[in-house]
Amino acid sequence: MSSQHTSTGIRLPRRALLGAAALGGAGLLTWGATRLAGAESVDATVARWRQEHAVGEQYDEIHQIMRDYMEAHQVRAGSLAIRTRGELRLSSGYTFAEDDYPTTRPDSLFRLASVSKAFACAAVHRLADEGVIDLSTPVFPFLGISTVALPGQTKDPRIDTVTVRQLVDHTGGWDRAAGFDPIFQGRHIARALELPGRVSKRDVAHYMYGEPLQNAPGDVEVYSNFGYLLLGLVVEQATGTDFTEFVTTEILTPLGVENEVFLGNTIEADALDGEVGYDATGTGLSAWDPYSDVPVPAAYGTFLIAECDSSGGLVATTAAVTALIAEYAVWGLGERSPGYYRTGAMAGTSTRATSLNSGVDWSYTFNARGGEANLNDLGSAINAAIVASDIGD
Repeated sequence: MSSQHTSTGIRLPRRALLGAAALGGAGLLTWGATRLAGAESVDATVARWRQEHAVGEQYDEIHQIMRDYMEAHQVRAGSLAIRTRGELRLSSGYTFAEDDYPTTRPDSLFRLASVSKAFACAAVHRLADEGVIDLSTPVFPFLGISTVALPGQTKDPRIDTVTVRQLVDHTGGWDRAAGFDPIFQGRHIARALELPGRVSKRDVAHYMYGEPLQNAPGDVEVYSNFGYLLLGLVVEQATGTDFTEFVTTEILTPLGVENEVFLGNTIEADALDGEVGYDATGTGLSAWDPYSDVPVPAAYGTFLIAECDSSGGLVATTAAVTALIAEYAVWGLGERSPGYYRTGAMAGTSTRATSLNSGVDWSYTFNARGGEANLNDLGSAINAAIVASDIGD
């Protein structure tokens, strides 16, 4: 879903949260299910550019960068927020779409994909800092998982040594290139386990307990979505509360953004109030209904959202993302980590959260998946525009 970067762009080795969304703006269903499912390209001959600002309307150069990207890549909905030393200096919603398409607002909700992992790290940091969990704790024994899920599986003897710290650092031993990414194999796992319906995150953890590791825990850093799914379970085991409830109470409420971050939903009909629609081409078989052979839109059912809360299942405003990374590390554990950024991507989603050395934190979200090179160029352009403006003063 994403990878660790410095702010210069160099790769380093490496449910609703309680309550309803108190946000304005039209939900995705107002535009029509058939058009969203098809995700046809924007018709540039009739598309209209719209901007709405909560703050920062005067930063024309920054807004133009967002407009240029969205028009060039036919992205209908985007959002950008910028904070300087915690103060919100820009919060904007952008729309490049047909007249009848809902207007994106500064407080519109977008799926965060792997930027959700920053919230998981904040939760783990809080628990470790308060002595509730020890980062050296072996994860599967802590979760009470000690047997394989299927008779044909063989436990890798190293799996009981994977620690909380290794999950955070992506050194748990899984390599999705050599094996597979269970986050996107919910349909297969549900059918293999003969579940009556879709998988839970604990079902995924139990299934993976019987799958081989590709590396010795602690030896190699390989990006792992599954490791962060396990971190959500660790938070729940340690606190006795739902992951999203803990994040709301202990992380978001002190930041004042408890009404701007929510657990997302998989299918289109369950979109939250104020949430954008997601444009993605193609269809696939359903993880939501794993025994159905009816194709579903790529962004609505081929993978699960809520069941992957700590790994990639949150939706939020960009202002809330910047509030988080102004206090907590955007990558890894600890307090604010200047010089790093985190990206996220899935069908219908591109996200980024960046903490600059200057004290500026910024985040964008889009309702379409973009190419990595194009998004890297966009990030560099935003960084340069921030430096050239007075927004960081």
